[in-house]
Amino acid sequence: MGNLKMGADQNPSILFCQLATLEHAYAHTKGRITDDDMIGSIFSEASDKYWPTLNLVTENQGANLIPSYL
Repeated sequence: MGNLKMGADQNPSILFCQLATLEHAYAHTKGRITDDDMIGSIFSEASDKYWPTLNLVTENQGANLIPSYL
């Protein structure tokens, strides 16, 4: 997951597809990707302009998924 990158003008769906591919590949292994891993990767790679939307989505999910370093 450390190799994931998202350019400032890149469509976010590309990052989400990359994450979904990794999630599927590791679903039945000890290296399973958790929701915390996913949201951490999304926040670390997404442009700041997407953060308000990401914050709303995480709040609506009813979980404290926003990484503490933000």
